[in-house]
Amino acid sequence: MEMKTELIDIFAIHKAYPGQDTLSIEIDLDQAKQMGLLLTLLKEDLIKSAGLILKNGSIYISKNTKKQDKCLNFSLESNEVNLELTDNTLGYLLFFLLKYVRDSIGEAHHIDIDFKYLMDKEFTLTVKLKDYVERSGKHFR
Repeated sequence: MEMKTELIDIFAIHKAYPGQDTLSIEIDLDQAKQMGLLLTLLKEDLIKSAGLILKNGSIYISKNTKKQDKCLNFSLESNEVNLELTDNTLGYLLFFLLKYVRDSIGEAHHIDIDFKYLMDKEFTLTVKLKDYVERSGKHFR
């Protein structure tokens, strides 16, 4: 098995807070299809790792057979991050993306995936959807 990479024409936005770094990406429907296929290959063990090559950085994802998601490293200068996702987190991210692909509109604006990073820091990956509708009770916003 090998790594498979996809070029995704988006920018990553980095924000630093005390004790936490965040990297967020905003994707459209076509980009969700690209990511969904790549992450499905990873979840089904058809590839060893997945690489998302962005306009200003990259996100590398592999599966973690342990019980905790991990941020292996994050470079502020290059916006490059290496993540290990558990099967549950990978499934959660895929569910979010594939529902967007199925319905052509997301049920929420974004999801956050939190990771322990170093001893005293956290890292958050935020995946935002360009097209979404929020449900509030029986009403759509």
